[in-house]
Amino acid sequence: MKAFKITLVLLIICQAVIAQKAKPEERAKMKVEKMEKVIELNPNQKSEIMEIVLASTLKIKAIRENGNNDKEAIKAIYQAERNEIKKLLTPEQVTALKEVRKTAMAKRKATKKELRTYHKHNVKPVVSAKRAEFNKLLSLEDQKAIESARTLRTTARTAKKDTESNPNKEEMKVNRNEIKTLLQPIALRHKEELQEIKTELKPIFDAAKTHKETIVADTHLNQKRRKNDPVSEGRFAYRFLLSE
Repeated sequence: MKAFKITLVLLIICQAVIAQKAKPEERAKMKVEKMEKVIELNPNQKSEIMEIVLASTLKIKAIRENGNNDKEAIKAIYQAERNEIKKLLTPEQVTALKEVRKTAMAKRKATKKELRTYHKHNVKPVVSAKRAEFNKLLSLEDQKAIESARTLRTTARTAKKDTESNPNKEEMKVNRNEIKTLLQPIALRHKEELQEIKTELKPIFDAAKTHKETIVADTHLNQKRRKNDPVSEGRFAYRFLLSE
């Protein structure tokens, strides 16, 4: 029974990731198929759930296409979708879905905690030591520029977490460009030193990447993949300069 529940969780999580990039009709179909892995739906339930999911997906698609990634609005649409679907289900079906979601959330939480712990003990101390040593090579002007860039980064992160402000893509782009303007001259002046540090730290990052892949595989959770590797050209220099 335990193995069966775990299998259901895996199917739900994997399909959820695929659904993010699916067309509205495909997402509606996957939603029904995902639910049928846990509960048995009658023809009427299938049809009505398909209509509900399709309608909410089209609403969210319209919001994102307008360039307004309004998190509160999207959250409200998903909540309304869940409420409408819940009305179509029996109490037993609702309970079964809640149990599977609860298990999935617990696994995600445990995985994130494990990844943070690994980074705290195996990556951050090494990077921090290298960063402190590198700081001795910087002029006072460079150090002030880096502090300004860190302030901009903190401001952007705070705004991103603030669901009421919902900074648009253009604002985030301006913020990134300002940070780049501050850091690029420093990165160019210390290109050789940064390249050497990157080479020295690569085994640490590779080990962290392998650990993450192992944890994700063991818990069957899908993590968001970054478009760029942490030690790729350019990206490493800025991230290292901003580190403390």
